[in-house]
Amino acid sequence: MNSSLILGGTKGLGRALAAKSLQRGFPTTVVGRSTADAAKEADLAAASLRQADLSDPTAFRDVLREGDRFTHVFLVAGNFLRRPLVETSYDTHLQMANLHLLAPIELLKAFHRSRLAAKPLAATPGQPYHLVVISSTSSYRIRENEEMYCALQAAKAHFTRNWAGRMTRDLPGSKVTLVLPGGMKTGLFDGTGQDTSGYMDPLTVADIIWDRVLQQQERFRTIVMERRGSEPDVSDHAPAPHDPLP
Repeated sequence: MNSSLILGGTKGLGRALAAKSLQRGFPTTVVGRSTADAAKEADLAAASLRQADLSDPTAFRDVLREGDRFTHVFLVAGNFLRRPLVETSYDTHLQMANLHLLAPIELLKAFHRSRLAAKPLAATPGQPYHLVVISSTSSYRIRENEEMYCALQAAKAHFTRNWAGRMTRDLPGSKVTLVLPGGMKTGLFDGTGQDTSGYMDPLTVADIIWDRVLQQQERFRTIVMERRGSEPDVSDHAPAPHDPLP
């Protein structure tokens, strides 16, 4: 039976992905710091909520449970920073790196080990799963005063490409999807002064992601969603990194 784990599923695109998971009838587990607020919302009423500070690389100890058998794992957690690099601190960068990359990787390692040891579903060893990693079009774009944010999105994307080989070799039948969406109408930009009125609807983006994930046949797929007005322009090939000095 399909089931999903949404890491960073209490806000923004993660919340939309969780809501769409529930609409598809998947038992859905949502992880984040804002579970108390999420528990009050009707669209997540059927979800299992697990509270964890996802900026802590040891958070996976509070997330995974004995007997978890998720077929779909979504790594969505992240935050946004737009500030001149010389005005940022090491602690801020470390917190961002933990949230975007290091803590999700620790959870993924722990979950992957559990799948390797799981009772086989078929003749192959272990239990396959489908990993979906949400990065951003900022992984290849040049953005002023967003050096750290863009760097982490690029790292997340390239980690996913490298991990896909290991994961699908270790657990035949597994699949990996890397998603690179553009700007959405979420709380990610709160306090930045950014006008998001023309940005994409996260529920629309989540529907596209789920449709593509459930249709995926290949072991690895990239989904790029650039904005064309407020509508997603979907393609399967990430552009090369943009020239910083055009």
